Amino acid sequence: MEEEADRGGGRRWRVLRVHAGMEERCEAYLEEEGVEVLLPMRVTVKQEDRRKRRATAPLFPGYLFAHFDEWEWSEVSHAPGMVERGGEGEAAVTVDPAEAAQLKVLRNAPERLGVVGFPLPPPGGRIEVGSGPLQGLTGEVIGRRGRLYVVVRVTAVGQAAWAYVPVHELVGVGVGALPRVALSGWPQPVGVGLP
Repeated sequence: MEEEADRGGGRRWRVLRVHAGMEERCEAYLEEEGVEVLLPMRVTVKQEDRRKRRATAPLFPGYLFAHFDEWEWSEVSHAPGMVERGGEGEAAVTVDPAEAAQLKVLRNAPERLGVVGFPLPPPGGRIEVGSGPLQGLTGEVIGRRGRLYVVVRVTAVGQAAWAYVPVHELVGVGVGALPRVALSGWPQPVGVGLP
């Protein structure tokens, strides 16, 4: 049934596994081939000698999200850095359209993003970002050390991302209503001050 929908012109978002460090090269190749690609990035700080340097890195290393028909798989699978998928013609895992929409919003603010470590936090209250670079993002809200984070789960890769959101950018939430969760090991967003 899914295959029939694909052959009828229905494109779906799919997860592609690529070798670590090859995400951007694979993205460029697929875009050149006319495939819509999502590669959410985050800002990291690297220590070089005595100086710190800001750099960008994939939010989910080793994963790329592409929008294509099932029948285009043979062309997509030849992108540089692609990880073999086992059997011939085996397609990538599909991504929920709502999660793909959230990933598109996350691309707007790489300096506010990070990956949630395991185990994933317990589900919090749902929230929407009403203004700022992450406007339209919805997810679970978690408060930690006076800051608010929106957690977006990406079930297709079994991971979640967090985004720092100042309270004035949220819609319809009172600070007293927010769950407080102690999450050890969460890095602080790069270059973001307290709201």
